[in-house]
Amino acid sequence: MLRFSMMMICTICIGCAGTGMKKAATPPSLLWRVQVPDGTQSYVFGTIHVRDSSIFMQRDSILILMQRCKDLYAELNLDSAASSLDPSAMMIPGGKTLKDLYSPADYDLIMKALKEKLGPMAVMADMLKPAAIVALLSLDGMETTADQGMDEFLWSEARRRGLDGRSLETVDEQLSALDAMPNEMLTEFVKSMGEQDSSSKALLKAYIGEDLSSIDDQMKELDAYGQFSAAINTRRNARMADRLQAVMRSKPVFVAVGAAHLPGSKGLLAELRERGFLVSPVLGGRRLDIRTMK
Repeated sequence: MLRFSMMMICTICIGCAGTGMKKAATPPSLLWRVQVPDGTQSYVFGTIHVRDSSIFMQRDSILILMQRCKDLYAELNLDSAASSLDPSAMMIPGGKTLKDLYSPADYDLIMKALKEKLGPMAVMADMLKPAAIVALLSLDGMETTADQGMDEFLWSEARRRGLDGRSLETVDEQLSALDAMPNEMLTEFVKSMGEQDSSSKALLKAYIGEDLSSIDDQMKELDAYGQFSAAINTRRNARMADRLQAVMRSKPVFVAVGAAHLPGSKGLLAELRERGFLVSPVLGGRRLDIRTMK
């Protein structure tokens, strides 16, 4: 269902993984070892961009192995991403509004959803791009039980442990990928908003269970939108792998990107294998709230 897929875009990662792998092909692990044939080992961990306490019940090996690395690579530099975002990049260009993009019936449907979520502030969203409205409605509907998401926690924890924080993408590159979202996806998203609670629970269950195969299966719905799927996942995964390969050959690094980037025949793990790395799941370890680890 589209409601789940669009929420995944806004929470597991801005982008998502490619498809094509069967369940048995992706072991249940969010943590993966990426090894150069000569022995240098880096690690890739799948994050989720929601602030829910349950996501921090993870294996202690995550932070233990992070400590062995030189740098942390995330999708964005979280120290500067917010300040580098140009608000105008979220606006429909040419002075247009949502009314210029949708039929009267679809426009009314979208504005009704915005008013239910934002009240009088809904009128200010009339100039936002469709992808920005999807993100706004998705994140607004999620319950918050933690003061950080996994990506934020790992970024701050890495810096506390002496690792340099680096980015794999720029804000402009991520926004460009979102711009490829077809307008009709917002309409379909709004029509299925009532499924949000069950979708949120399914998403968290898959993540907590380290079930990359289920996450990959849920994302297959985006295959119906070929150009958007290519922009939001395939090209981004390849770009991240290109930027990581030279780094991983020179030093051990810890990579923390949205979990849906990892699986699939065009996912980040497969892209790293194609570049000559040995990629394998890291299993075992003691499960606990990793926020309590010193």
